[in-house]
Amino acid sequence: MDGKLYRLREFLRPEDQHSLIVDASGGLALGTLPGLEDFGTAARSMLGIVDGLVCSPGQLRRISDRTRGEASLLVRMDWTNTLRGPDFVLPPTTTQHVPLLTAQVLAPQAVSKGEAMRAMDLTWSVFAQRGAMADGTVTQGFCGTDLATLAPYSGPASCLWALRSLIVAFELDRELGLFGAEREPLPVELGDYRISSAPTGWTIAGSKLGGRIELTIDANPDGDGPSLVPYGVRHQLLERLLHAPRRPDNHRALYERRVYSTNRPVAEGCRAAVP
Repeated sequence: MDGKLYRLREFLRPEDQHSLIVDASGGLALGTLPGLEDFGTAARSMLGIVDGLVCSPGQLRRISDRTRGEASLLVRMDWTNTLRGPDFVLPPTTTQHVPLLTAQVLAPQAVSKGEAMRAMDLTWSVFAQRGAMADGTVTQGFCGTDLATLAPYSGPASCLWALRSLIVAFELDRELGLFGAEREPLPVELGDYRISSAPTGWTIAGSKLGGRIELTIDANPDGDGPSLVPYGVRHQLLERLLHAPRRPDNHRALYERRVYSTNRPVAEGCRAAVP
């Protein structure tokens, strides 16, 4: 018996080969779901009833005392697996660690505290000066609310993904004192550079004069790529009629450009600072 069949036996009832599996991991981007505020308590009420339970790695830790006679578990994995270290039970094999702040945990010798915090300071300053923050939170768009840049599945809380760097910073500050670190200049502030990655086909180049940084993706077609299709009246009417998102398809404009440059942002609203 191969591993897959052996694993299926954990979920299928032998008497009828049926299975009841509950997905408790869906919709986590929207925040804590009603009834699951205390996930450990809520899940234990189901473990003896259902055959399987789908949960996130964080939820899994809340039910680590599950017995073999209770529901079997499936762990939902997604792109956030990129942030996990090589010692994780399902290590990433085709991704590269790029967030500078997480390097303080994954590879502290590669990026100093001061350089990581300088990168975060500049990033947040640029977007905050261009309208990315409003009414006490981040907006639904790059630099101000712009539904043309949202994917159809994006919900009201999807913009909170933008807080990831701050969340990491606050968490690591307790152990490493990141916020008090003396800021150090970034490579583009020290001089020109050009770095190519053969596995990804990406080239990143920095110019000290003007602080320009450009990312070139070899696999994407030549040219500037299509412009963003604006979210207009037609989309609004369709949403009212269908009670579902009907945003313009801007996948190519957002992800299929040959060159991405800090001097030529994809979104028009990011080109100048808000007065």
